[in-house]
Amino acid sequence: MNQLDGIDGKSAKIMTIVTSNHADRINPAMRRPGRIDLVLEVQPPDEETVGVMIREFAGDMLDKKADISEAQKILAGEVPARVREVVGRARLESLRRTGNLNSEFTAADLAAVAKEVKAESRLFQPHTGNETLLASRVVLAEALHGAADALRETAGKNGHAPTTAVAASSPGNNRTVAAARA
Repeated sequence: MNQLDGIDGKSAKIMTIVTSNHADRINPAMRRPGRIDLVLEVQPPDEETVGVMIREFAGDMLDKKADISEAQKILAGEVPARVREVVGRARLESLRRTGNLNSEFTAADLAAVAKEVKAESRLFQPHTGNETLLASRVVLAEALHGAADALRETAGKNGHAPTTAVAASSPGNNRTVAAARA
């Protein structure tokens, strides 16, 4: 605290940056006047900002003229890490679809993956009704079934046993789904 107040470090040229998703939980001693000189609230990105982020994260892997408006609408208000995740998964979707590591991904790839990631994000949000939770779990279960099928096929082709497994279950239907990576 003394260093933040400048008592021990008058000659030091140190900038301290504090970040938090819960500013209300920062110790009151830290929030005292003189300790934090500037407070900036960073809001989640709007549609336009999401578009800029997608193009920046995608680089040359997305056609500059591609209409990404659907993905922008889906991802507006999401955290930047989720936008980056969508771009990374869209690259993988393009690889799966074309078999070419250097192929561009399409706006359709981007929109499809954005819907999946949005559905997954609902699993981590508090729910007021069972409908949203059930729908998210159904999407996750379907995705895991697809992943498991693809991995079984891959394992069958290369003769390797799976090395990583993921499982999820939905309450009420006594069904557990699993995926494995070969």
